[in-house]
Amino acid sequence: MNIYLGNTKTLTNRATRQVKRLIGRVLLGAPIKRIVTSNHIWIAAFHRVDNLDFPDQLTCGTEEFADYCEFFARTFRVVPLSQQLDEVGRKSSGGTLSITFDDGYRDNFEHAAPILERYGLPATFFVATGFIGTKDVAWWDRSMPKAPGWMDWDQVRSLHARGFEIGCHTVTHADLGKISSASALDEITQSRQRLQNELGIDINLFAYPYGGRNNLSSENRSIVKEAGFRCCLSCHGGVNSIQSDPFHLRRIPVNSYRGETADDIAYHFIWNLARQNSL
Repeated sequence: MNIYLGNTKTLTNRATRQVKRLIGRVLLGAPIKRIVTSNHIWIAAFHRVDNLDFPDQLTCGTEEFADYCEFFARTFRVVPLSQQLDEVGRKSSGGTLSITFDDGYRDNFEHAAPILERYGLPATFFVATGFIGTKDVAWWDRSMPKAPGWMDWDQVRSLHARGFEIGCHTVTHADLGKISSASALDEITQSRQRLQNELGIDINLFAYPYGGRNNLSSENRSIVKEAGFRCCLSCHGGVNSIQSDPFHLRRIPVNSYRGETADDIAYHFIWNLARQNSL
């Protein structure tokens, strides 16, 4: 029975890869590639970039992340998120992609940033300020054999000095779909103020924690807008039209995936997008 299940799983994984390749080749083939990429605004969402000895859906290996960067660089016009926002509503925004990271993990500084620099790619790091410089372990990381660490403030400042954008992600990674407007206001404004004090710049980019449909109430979305931010990003939903509301921008969450070829990264990315029925 164990052998049978194992073989079945192998066959299933192999079949899934073949389906992903087929969908990816169709959607990325000319002339459909022009329709798929150029008529939409794309935002990719990562969390951790590290080589772990155990599977984890929030973590990309370093080689895997490099493959994503190579795919992004040859498929899209990769721009900073702030530039994407400048172009929203214009035809020029179509086909742009911005790369984002959530939470403030130390491997973003140690692994992701050098790979991004190797490919000459910009990125935005959304930081939960209450985690920075601490040894706190987020509840979703407590089952990991080794808890990942957070950046310290010198590392956050270094990312900014190297040209990367820094955005707000609340203080405690609060669920803005559950907490009161008063608590949300504190989470949003205190996080922004801490970032501005540490970096000496205006912080006007915002992504809400967890990023699901139910993790931000309409009242708390209004608080984000009234607080002076330029955008409010989710972590679901796929791509955006070129006329999208900056306070309802969707992102494509990138989970860990190990394919058999470098192109499998591209096909997996498109597969995830197709599953969300966003094109």
